[in-house]
Amino acid sequence: RDDGIEILGDQTLGNQILNNLIGVGIDGVTDLGNERNGIFIEDAPGNIIGAPNQGNLIGHNRSHGIGIAGASSVGNTVQANWIGTDSSRTRDLGNGSSGIRFNDRNEASTNIGDPSGNLVGGDASQGNVIANSDRAGIRITDGFNNAFRGNEIFDNTEMAIEIGDLGTLTNDPG
Repeated sequence: RDDGIEILGDQTLGNQILNNLIGVGIDGVTDLGNERNGIFIEDAPGNIIGAPNQGNLIGHNRSHGIGIAGASSVGNTVQANWIGTDSSRTRDLGNGSSGIRFNDRNEASTNIGDPSGNLVGGDASQGNVIANSDRAGIRITDGFNNAFRGNEIFDNTEMAIEIGDLGTLTNDPG
């Protein structure tokens, strides 16, 4: 099992991944992590990963909880998921790298372009809980015009949201 769920290519649009246990057993705790990502979206637009009262529990994956890559990865929505923890926010189900990662590389390390126009979170009922990652909660190495709103991000080894490999930065104005 490389990735738990793969959504690949610009013809795979409009999929909904709701109410799943990814990388964990039916008890929501047992480590059944995937070798790479819990969910990997590559060059695929308009997919929905979780929704209010329909979020996924994603944990114990060796790489990222969710990976999003490629120029055609636009208009994806990631909401109301528990990534690296459970709904009680007390269990460590951390992923081996970041909770969510945006980049321009596919799994063969070929440059496939920057993901853009994706939404992670939203209002209070739509935010994700992202915790216990071995790297950042959300890591953006490539991409533009992606929005991150209303997420609860805590207890990750690195920063809550890391943009590039620039280290600690002050907040942008505005």
